Amino acid sequence: MLAKRVLWVGLIVVLGASLLGGSCRVRTEPSVPYNKSTTPGAGAGAATATPEKPVDVGDAEAALRITLTIPKPVPQNLNVEELRDMRGDLNMLTVNVAPPHPQKLDVALTVTSSKPFAERPLLVRVSVLRDGQAIEAQTTTVSDDAQKNPFSYTFDAMKGLTAAPASMLLHAQAEIIMLPAGTDVASIDPATVSGTPETTGSKVSNPLRINFTGQAATP
Repeated sequence: MLAKRVLWVGLIVVLGASLLGGSCRVRTEPSVPYNKSTTPGAGAGAATATPEKPVDVGDAEAALRITLTIPKPVPQNLNVEELRDMRGDLNMLTVNVAPPHPQKLDVALTVTSSKPFAERPLLVRVSVLRDGQAIEAQTTTVSDDAQKNPFSYTFDAMKGLTAAPASMLLHAQAEIIMLPAGTDVASIDPATVSGTPETTGSKVSNPLRINFTGQAATP
């Protein structure tokens, strides 16, 4: 009787162990092969380059330089003093003229650009003022050859005067018009071109102070 009871207990233990073992099996998933296209930053999700900012009239105002200088060779009775900033741009020009005072004094007006404007050329209208009064006007264009071929023009600072004053102050101011993309500058009439507020800018030159020292001016 005791032997049968032990046999039944053994069967129950074996049966329970087999059931418990079956319920604890771990299911494994098939491995997924490594795919480079699923890595972060690849394919369609990768970062793209930022598109360039379209050129506008603010770029033209920053690139243009308008200067008033004394052309070389400088006459011996002229003392020229330049004031330049850290970039080398001319901020102020002072000219002291010793006797004998000339009846004509040449000044060079130059328009340069630090970058070309091939796609959207510029029309630049420049006025030269002497003590606030316009004495000269010039028009030029700035396009793909602006860096190689700057605009330069020489005028007489004494224009319209019968005698040299004690001093005069010259400066140039320009209206800048950005033309439509693809404009052929040879085909436009500078006198009739106009712009909108979004395509029109301005620029001023360095001031040029001319002092006539010593004896009275030559009439």
